[in-house]
Amino acid sequence: MIARVILIVLCIVYLLNLTGGIIEIPDNLPIVGNLDEAGVTALMIKLISDLRNLKKKKSDSPEHR
Repeated sequence: MIARVILIVLCIVYLLNLTGGIIEIPDNLPIVGNLDEAGVTALMIKLISDLRNLKKKKSDSPEHR
């Protein structure tokens, strides 16, 4: 669970694009330049969804009732 939260934070930092697109795939390349951001966004959405499902499963378990 902690690893997912750390990965979500790293995704947010990556999407803030603090380097201006210089280090990773340059953003000024047509289409290809935005694929990395699309991939990181998809990963972040998947991680958030997994985290919510994990939290829901824990709250639905008989131990927490």
